[in-house]
Amino acid sequence: MEGETWHSSQGDFRLIDVKIILIDDQIDKASSIVSPLKENFGDAVEVVHVSNAIDARRRMRECRFDIALIDVNLPESIDSSPTAESGFAMLDMLKLDGKANLPDELIFITAREELKQEATAKAAARGAALHFFRDGDNVWAEVLVGRVGYILERKKRHKSPTVAVAIVTALSSPELDAVLNLDLSWRPYLVPGDPTRYYLGNMLAGSRTIEVVAACAPRKGMPMSAALAAKMAHIFKPKVLAMVGICAGVRGKVALGDIVVADPTWDWGSGKHAQNLDSTPVFRAAPYQSALRSDIASLIQAECRDSTLCSAVSAGWKDKVPGGRLSMHLGPMASGASVLAHDGAIGPIIEEHREVIGVEMEAYAVMAAAELCGTSPLVIKSVCDFADAEKSDGWQQYAAYTSAACLAYLIPKLAEAEIC
Repeated sequence: MEGETWHSSQGDFRLIDVKIILIDDQIDKASSIVSPLKENFGDAVEVVHVSNAIDARRRMRECRFDIALIDVNLPESIDSSPTAESGFAMLDMLKLDGKANLPDELIFITAREELKQEATAKAAARGAALHFFRDGDNVWAEVLVGRVGYILERKKRHKSPTVAVAIVTALSSPELDAVLNLDLSWRPYLVPGDPTRYYLGNMLAGSRTIEVVAACAPRKGMPMSAALAAKMAHIFKPKVLAMVGICAGVRGKVALGDIVVADPTWDWGSGKHAQNLDSTPVFRAAPYQSALRSDIASLIQAECRDSTLCSAVSAGWKDKVPGGRLSMHLGPMASGASVLAHDGAIGPIIEEHREVIGVEMEAYAVMAAAELCGTSPLVIKSVCDFADAEKSDGWQQYAAYTSAACLAYLIPKLAEAEIC
């Protein structure tokens, strides 16, 4: 069947060690190719079968594959006829597509004797081998089983799943707790030699399964969050590096529980402590700002104008809530090394950026780590106090919930926009 996937029914992507995309328009041949893989490796291998070049390119935008098995003689679309050597043309197009996930291994196959000699040279020119498929000749099967066995052994020595979204929190309670309360089928995951306890989860976005990982920094503050964010980016290769949690808001601009998406962020303590000509002390701010990707910012702006997200988030909370309707904001968020809890504490920060709406202790670190690691940052924090003398912990759980639920709502939107 077109689009059929052979894999474990247990739904735990840690059991699938090798992902293969099989691009072939002949169902009988596809079944023959899958058979020795299942016989030798069982649920350790997932094979996704597509019958044409367009569907293959779409699937390789959505997923990462270890091996691509490509028939030399492919149709371009589901309603077109196969053309000679179109498998090579498909690979050439794939290499030009910056959004496609190129597979680690390439194997071309053909059952047509007249294509064998010329196709062998063309496969070699693309860094791949060509194998002849016919009844009674099992060389192709031996090669395929050998390659999969090698990949499995290599992955056993350093095995970490890749994910679409990595989620960082600064606090175990209430921030990580709020994330783990999301219905994402969470399970713990340990990396050898790494003291951090990770949690793997997944959610559906249309026909696609989005894989995510979450972890909490050992202590609050920018250094620990930067280290954890960079480590998760390196281990799990996420397309989006997100942070959720709680923040202080600027009174009059946001309300308790409101969701704040940071754009831009900066370290409000970055600058120089000097003195004026009259010897009075002065702080001269010199912050570097980190901003959202423009397409993510546009997506967030659209959600801020639409009440659907906030209505969905509000509907999921059954405990007491602050007065007023939940709102979502996109705006400046300042990070600093100190907890602020006195009247006038936010005043100097507003002088650095008059439009600031949120203040906390980690956002800039995560944004900077994402920038250096080549992934896309997204910081979502919700207001639990106003960093003044009335500061209390009363709304922390609610704020942690609204930020985590907001991210869960946004992940399918990010996937639909091909951001993750």
